[in-house]
Amino acid sequence: MDTATHYIAMIEGGKNFPSAEMIERIAAALGKDSADLFAITPIQQDWKEAILEDIEKLIADRIFALRNKPEQPQC
Repeated sequence: MDTATHYIAMIEGGKNFPSAEMIERIAAALGKDSADLFAITPIQQDWKEAILEDIEKLIADRIFALRNKPEQPQC
């Protein structure tokens, strides 16, 4: 990439912000798209699966409760 390590360290430490051209160069050196450098860290896969399981259980429980709810008399 031919950029001073001191400059990269300043970017990493938040003391300097790279130009758009430098962002593209850094992304290319890392084999990433430049937008990936600004992406929020994804939720760990095991957390995502646990959250989905919890949501599925909540939905199943709610459906069960609605199906077994006594009929309300109509006025």
